[in-house]
Amino acid sequence: MSDYAIDAFYLGSDAELDTYDGNWSVAQAFSLVGNTYGSGAAPLLQSHETVLLEDFSPDEGFFSASTPQELHPLIAVPEQDPMDGALEYHVTIQTVDAERIQARMYVLQDDLGRLFLTPGRQDAAVAAQAVRSVTIDRLAQDKMAWLCSNLEASNFVTSFLEGTQLMSVGGEVPVEQLEIGDLVQTLDHGLQPIVWMGCQHVVSGASEAPIRIGTGALGMGWPKRPLYVSPQHRVVVASEIALQMFDQPQVLVPAKKLLGLPNISQCSVHRALTYWHVMTRAHEVLFADSALVESFLPGPMALSALPDRNRRDLFVHQPSLVFQDGKPKTARRCVEGARAEKLVERLCRAKQPALEGHCLTRAASTGAWRRRADTRRAAAVRCYANAAPALVDSVVPQATVTVIPPRQN
Repeated sequence: MSDYAIDAFYLGSDAELDTYDGNWSVAQAFSLVGNTYGSGAAPLLQSHETVLLEDFSPDEGFFSASTPQELHPLIAVPEQDPMDGALEYHVTIQTVDAERIQARMYVLQDDLGRLFLTPGRQDAAVAAQAVRSVTIDRLAQDKMAWLCSNLEASNFVTSFLEGTQLMSVGGEVPVEQLEIGDLVQTLDHGLQPIVWMGCQHVVSGASEAPIRIGTGALGMGWPKRPLYVSPQHRVVVASEIALQMFDQPQVLVPAKKLLGLPNISQCSVHRALTYWHVMTRAHEVLFADSALVESFLPGPMALSALPDRNRRDLFVHQPSLVFQDGKPKTARRCVEGARAEKLVERLCRAKQPALEGHCLTRAASTGAWRRRADTRRAAAVRCYANAAPALVDSVVPQATVTVIPPRQN
């Protein structure tokens, strides 16, 4: 592996384009269409920089070593999660000589929210020094997941293992005894009705084996008994480290990414298991064995991973999902891939729990996020510029959340 330098134009910082990592496509892919960058007074060539993609290897990612490198040099090892978003657009390039050139270019967004525009190929259509402006005409490709994350399409159904106890209107109830219409306790909105439940019987392989979160493993004594969830079921992490990394004190992290924390492990494979899916009207944070976990999120990946029988039953109870366009809103920012691994690594190094009580008294921001420039450099993008523009902190008002503790037995 080695670093790989590419020519790029710095477009400034922007709101997060890919607001949900658990999806193949970039959520805000069309928000840049119609934008023009650069002008006669401030030609784009003035923002030309060299961007370094770390851990680049022609033997990983989109193509193999036998494929010519010039087909797509913007490949980095997926596990490094180098970009927050990557998009390919059809563009119109206006040169300083008033020549118009039609081409394809890539827009990359790093973890600091910075946007870079690059031809992405060694044989660029026009020299960077001759570019006056670039207009983004239309989207060419928004599913460049190999450049952004290590998504696993087969593992996106979030499920509780049978026997898990959810906090409901009458106290803790085993998930298999709940029914549609029953009220379950949520962190943000009190008691909310269940609008759909699904049951799935599997013989677990490596990808289906549940994650065991031992008693007190998350902090604050939670969960109060071992909790078993599917590997992709997201769990709330509420800590100062999450605030430092993501500008939000609470984030949702897949259970399997918590395996680096003490007393969290994956169960043995080749066992007969029964998983339950619990869906509320909106994506919510539930109390499961007193841990804070998500309800079922009917996003494109989850719907495609459901068995046909469950998907048909879901559409009967929620017919609007048949025509769903895009992804539903999540209760917290979902942190996946290398970002989640980095978060867990920092928690372990600092010997901090995943749940800190004072971080549960502040709601996660629902507005557009911006990183603070002094928190850390981008995960895998370094910009070599003489004077990189400073990022302006964006302070988002924090609402107050009342935490309802689970009832003790």
